[in-house]
Amino acid sequence: MLENFGIKSFVESGTGDGSSMDKILLTETVDNSYGVELDDELYANLESKYEDLDYVHLYKGYTEDRFAEVLDDLDESPALFWLDAHFPGADYGPAGYGAEKDIDKRLPMEKELRIMKEKRDLSKDGRFCHESCTLFCLRLTGWCHCQNG
Repeated sequence: MLENFGIKSFVESGTGDGSSMDKILLTETVDNSYGVELDDELYANLESKYEDLDYVHLYKGYTEDRFAEVLDDLDESPALFWLDAHFPGADYGPAGYGAEKDIDKRLPMEKELRIMKEKRDLSKDGRFCHESCTLFCLRLTGWCHCQNG
C-alpha cells in the first residue's frame, strides 16, 4: 500500500511501544517516521529503541501541543497518518481511560484532525488510519460502527 500511494512519511500519534512504527520501518518504503508519545517511560524506551535511526523523529507530550510542530517538520511528500493517541493508562499502565478528566487530552483525535487541516494540504496525503475509532465514535455518538458492525 505504501508504494502504491507514494507514501514517504509515516506520522503516528500515540506511538506507545513503537510496534506500529516498527511495522512501517520494516517495509523500508518511508523516508521519515514521526511519533508523538505522552508517557515518560514509553518515550524513554522509544528514544533508546530508535537512537541510531536518524529518520525516526520523536516528540514528547500531548499531540495537541506537539502535532503542529510535527506537521511543520514534514516535507510535501505524501504521508500516512496513524492516529492512535488516547490516554495511555489503559493500554500500558494501571489507569483506565477515564482517569484523564479532560476529554480532549484523553481522546485527542478531533484536535489532531483540526491541526492537520489547518497546517497541511491533506488532499496530497489521503491516507489516514484511526486505531482509536471505537473510543472516538463512542465519544461523539455513544455508538460505533467499528464495534457494532
